[in-house]
Amino acid sequence: MIASLRTREATPFWLACTIFLLPLVALPWAWQDSQEQAWMVVGLRESEVTAIIVQAGEGLVLQYAVTAQGLQRSIDGGHTWTPINAGLPRGLLGQVAVQALAVHPADARLVYVVAGQAEERGVYVSDDGGATWMLSWAGLPLGESVTLAVSSSAPTLLYVGAVHALYRSLDGGLSWLKSTPWPGESTVISLAVHPDDAYIVTVGTTEGIWQTFDGGLTWRGGEGLEDRRVNSVVATSLSPSLLLAGTDDGVYRSENAGRSWLPAGAALDGRSVLALVNDPLVYQVLYAALEQGGVYRSLDGGQNWRKMQKGLGGQKVYALSVDPLERGLLYAGSGDGLWSTSVEVVVPTSTPTFTATPTATATPTDTPTATWTPTATATETATPTDTPTATATATETPARLLTNTPTAIVSVVTPTPGTVPTATTSPTAPPPEPPAPDRPPNSGPEPTDTATPGPPTATPEPPTATPPR
Repeated sequence: MIASLRTREATPFWLACTIFLLPLVALPWAWQDSQEQAWMVVGLRESEVTAIIVQAGEGLVLQYAVTAQGLQRSIDGGHTWTPINAGLPRGLLGQVAVQALAVHPADARLVYVVAGQAEERGVYVSDDGGATWMLSWAGLPLGESVTLAVSSSAPTLLYVGAVHALYRSLDGGLSWLKSTPWPGESTVISLAVHPDDAYIVTVGTTEGIWQTFDGGLTWRGGEGLEDRRVNSVVATSLSPSLLLAGTDDGVYRSENAGRSWLPAGAALDGRSVLALVNDPLVYQVLYAALEQGGVYRSLDGGQNWRKMQKGLGGQKVYALSVDPLERGLLYAGSGDGLWSTSVEVVVPTSTPTFTATPTATATPTDTPTATWTPTATATETATPTDTPTATATATETPARLLTNTPTAIVSVVTPTPGTVPTATTSPTAPPPEPPAPDRPPNSGPEPTDTATPGPPTATPEPPTATPPR
């Protein structure tokens, strides 16, 4: 009886303590919400923005957006927009249908699109920011699914994924070759070219992921995504073996160059992610656009997610883009125009990567010269000689030569087993020769063996930070 009375007396005390401490427990979340910047409408209100690319180059920052009215461009941060459809094919009602968009990584005025309907659909290129257009390749396979990508390590290498196949151009779109189709009948949805190797391509399809490490000659499937629709793929040079995929069942992550995939975090499970981008300097910072539910942000590579909803709400978001010069500025293309918000910038930290560790070397000169180093003689101890001897120094491995003689638009041919795909050109132009892969098929990125140089003669200076815009 006494114990029962004591219990009754203690219950109000603990209840009061819980009510008192509950606001303190929720204080961190409330503080984060107060620091979150609201989304603001930038432009194109009441237009469905299905693609957005913000690119910088030669002192310019250009924004390109795809809407139901075709392709539009802005040069003032998205406040005013100009249609740039002159020269692109139009439909029966005069509308311009743009299915895919890509911009040169170093030249914001060099733009590639897939535009047109039915038999008129083709690849078009503009070297003046969309003022004029030139047909690069006509006769893309019929079908609604098409995507386009430009290599950042070899900008003259283009890829087009159409229906069930991958097409490649080595000369900036002057000629095209059809690669070996991946197994099965899955349809391409997304495309990602590895930043460090232009011949490593990851294709997101309606039934998982396929990868090629030789530009499309051979293919390898990714385990764990066989039944997933892959809407977006992200690869980063900061962690070469890391890949992320936005699917119809949340975000998936691979830490072995795409061989196997696991869910990145439980917060987005069961939700369709239409677009996925990462911070260009801190790859752990991710942004995910959801079909129903706005935008989410992760600071730990996708393990935990937090919704960025203030102002944007839960409307459908098709595309995301991080400003290349102002990393704290994020753009979202939605069903109701283009939106932007300011986010907290995460400072890059030193993280282990799979690349060779830099070692101290002598101060670089314009031309390589022999360095005086001690060499062994017949005596018990090594004595230096006056004759300079060549030492192994770390040098950059030359990239593949991807230049090609401009030719007329060529017909696409399918390679037979055991042969290298070639293109049939006109008799007056030499045929392009696709480069042979320099690594075995079905192999991931290979580490480059770097020779260790002799004793350093000078201490290298630390890298200089890139000045802000």
